Amino acid sequence: MHEVLQALESAARRAAQEFMHASLKYRYAHPDGDDDPNTPTKPPELHAAVRKLLTVQWLHTPGGAPKVELTPPFAAALDAERQAAAAAQPTIAHT
Repeated sequence: MHEVLQALESAARRAAQEFMHASLKYRYAHPDGDDDPNTPTKPPELHAAVRKLLTVQWLHTPGGAPKVELTPPFAAALDAERQAAAAAQPTIAHT
């Protein structure tokens, strides 16, 4: 289960990275934002499944760096599985 959660984390981080790139491209392509009624496209949104695993703070704070963090429930599940996997590792007895 630990490997599955790690794979989910990796996939979610990749999706967040793609979201940030798409957001940046959209922002430069549409500098007036959503105020322009002639804008044919909508700004990108982070997929709902990814929002359950990660929070992304992107372009909201001037001068701030992008911040991608695990949601508390997902972080707790990942940590619990990490601990369970570590506890299940066989130990070598030294004599």
